[in-house]
Amino acid sequence: MKIHIDKFKHNNPDLKLEDVITDIKAGITKEGVINVHIKTVDKYVIISANGTTYSKDFEGGVIDINPYISLPEHDYKDLYEVDYDAYIKHPDYYWVSLVVDNGDWGYYNSTITPLKYEYFVSFVPDSMVLNYDCLEDVKIIEWIDGE
Repeated sequence: MKIHIDKFKHNNPDLKLEDVITDIKAGITKEGVINVHIKTVDKYVIISANGTTYSKDFEGGVIDINPYISLPEHDYKDLYEVDYDAYIKHPDYYWVSLVVDNGDWGYYNSTITPLKYEYFVSFVPDSMVLNYDCLEDVKIIEWIDGE
């Protein structure tokens, strides 16, 4: 198992990866679930694990990490949501894109569990998620507001 740094872009010339991520561990369960545990310097970050990427050197699941930036002039709302252009130009902005490469990448669904200063990312094989054998017909119940 390898984790590649695909991108590390930032507006602070003094920022190092150690200023964002303090520790990272990864492994695969016997069922084939890939787990990645990331510890961060900041208590809260924006993290996503969507999609895969391929290059001549590696392939795998993508984990993106960005800062949570809130400002008083926006009532401390996430600047990412309020003014995206200002967000990516902010001096504290960064983008870390990691690629989880297990050497035999397939199709996965991802989940993220935030734990304050740490994030647990799981890539679950589609074969475990897209299981039609357990499905059965259901009755749709109409929802009526106020009743």
